[in-house]
Amino acid sequence: MSRSKSPHRIFIIDPQTLFRAGLRKILSTDQEFQVVGDAAALAPSVQQIRKLQPHLVLIENSTTGAQTEKAVERLRQAAAKARIVLLGNSAATLQNGGGVDGVLLKTSSVPSMLRNLRRMASAPASSRKKTAVGGGVSLSSKSEAVAPRDTLTPREFDILACIVRGWPNRDIARHLSMQEQTVKNYLHAIFDKLGVSDRLELALYAIHHQLVPGAGGGDLPADSLPA
Repeated sequence: MSRSKSPHRIFIIDPQTLFRAGLRKILSTDQEFQVVGDAAALAPSVQQIRKLQPHLVLIENSTTGAQTEKAVERLRQAAAKARIVLLGNSAATLQNGGGVDGVLLKTSSVPSMLRNLRRMASAPASSRKKTAVGGGVSLSSKSEAVAPRDTLTPREFDILACIVRGWPNRDIARHLSMQEQTVKNYLHAIFDKLGVSDRLELALYAIHHQLVPGAGGGDLPADSLPA
């Protein structure tokens, strides 16, 4: 059976040769994606992107030289309709991705990555809203209507601080002297209140709304965590 639609065309910018090769191989397993090119840095990518006109450009955070907005502007000048997705190793390093359409943790699971890249590529082109890829819900969508500081309980804020630091449920439970199942129950309640669907979305949402003191400028200091 032939495909009804052309695959989503992807260009990858990442300094690590093995990562680019691995991502190419992963994406080649899904008929909805086609990697049309890759490069190790931004500068040599621009001309290729102008010629290839990909639907998605995946760019590693470190290649923007801490000037993400300028890098995104260059990419949009080369391919105005492309969706720009920032790659990185932590939610904190990605939260200042000015002008990008989404962010993708390089530690995301393969099914999650494919599912959410598909969702982003298929989204209407009429609006560009930063999306937590790996969660896939726009940070500017239904979550904006929630007043989180008035919604969460003090204990839920305690757990949120641990999530932003990247702690697993086991460590959160030990730190807050509760059972792991209790932590899970709290997380489900927080997800429902804030309109997010997983831990990555929650961490990005918390950073985006500055809900945790010290988050957003790197690792959360230990003394910012709940006692």
